[in-house]
Amino acid sequence: MATAAAQALGRPLIKPVLFKSSIYFLATAAARILERLIEFLIHGGTTRELPEYVTANFIWSRFLAVQIWIAVLFLIYTFITELNRLFGDGELSRILFTWRPTELKSARRRKIRTLTTLARLADAHTVDDLRNPATQAHAEMIALIGSLAKTPSPSRRT
Repeated sequence: MATAAAQALGRPLIKPVLFKSSIYFLATAAARILERLIEFLIHGGTTRELPEYVTANFIWSRFLAVQIWIAVLFLIYTFITELNRLFGDGELSRILFTWRPTELKSARRRKIRTLTTLARLADAHTVDDLRNPATQAHAEMIALIGSLAKTPSPSRRT
């Protein structure tokens, strides 16, 4: 499971979005065509009359227009679900529905800056330097991790 998650982190987000959207798109196109053909056969049509029925009664421009809308909706749906999976389940809905935009922007900027600084610190020092509590690198790392930790809000203190 951990290796699958690690492999998923390396691929671009567009790949699963396009793959899933194309599968959904093809499945709905096939279902829509089969629906019309089954309807024709139920109402007394025969397989010999099928090519004539398709050329005379099937409006391909309308079919394609609807399929394009379906493709766009599937792209949006799969993009949002992949973003939710990337951020972690529930994080996207928390961002969209519980945080105010100003809180979100400032918190995200602060976290991104802190994580970037932490990454630079990790690049500049060895693991032994970061593990050793006597080094400046360790003190900086602990301070950065501490700034990422959630602080209790004043209203929740008793």
